[in-house]
Amino acid sequence: MRTETLQHIALFDKCKNFTRAREVQAAGLYPYFKPISRSEDTVVVIEGKERVMMGSNNYLGLTHHPEVLAAARAALERYGSGCTGSRFLNGRRYRPPFARRIGIKLFAGLVSLIVRQRLTDTTSGFRAMNRRGIILFADDYPHDYPEVEATVMVFRHRLRMLEVPVAMRERAAGRSSITAFRSVYYMAKVLLALFVGIFRRNVVPLEDR
Repeated sequence: MRTETLQHIALFDKCKNFTRAREVQAAGLYPYFKPISRSEDTVVVIEGKERVMMGSNNYLGLTHHPEVLAAARAALERYGSGCTGSRFLNGRRYRPPFARRIGIKLFAGLVSLIVRQRLTDTTSGFRAMNRRGIILFADDYPHDYPEVEATVMVFRHRLRMLEVPVAMRERAAGRSSITAFRSVYYMAKVLLALFVGIFRRNVVPLEDR
């Protein structure tokens, strides 16, 4: 059996040659993305059945709070296609761990250069999108650590996104799953994903689809 060395492996060939997902999608089936018909706190309805939601970032259970929904709608109506809540625009001192702080500043500076707009908190998962943004992400949404890539996608599809100040508190108890090693791994992986995303050829404005 011949063992290939890393020098002989084309890094992106396996990704480009994987067509099964789009073939199934072209047939009208979506095996990887199940539409949610109703979402209430930790329970969602998928294909007419109630399921326990274990993949949400709704840590505080405020996703469906009337005041949160009203504020998100007001921000969308004022700012355009989408808005992101930034921890660093409200005048309060939010101080994440050192390794994470390095990553936040790195990606904020890099994405600001790519999209030509100053952004301060590209790793914030607190965001809202209007119909056009939802259509974009329903068709193609980054996996693993999506916040940074998704921000670039919004601008590359000629949509508009601005940051609004939000108040986020530091962890009061427990331990973060993102260790110093994982922070470095995260930064390397997202940098690679951004590099690949910049040179994607299938970025098409929504109105041309």
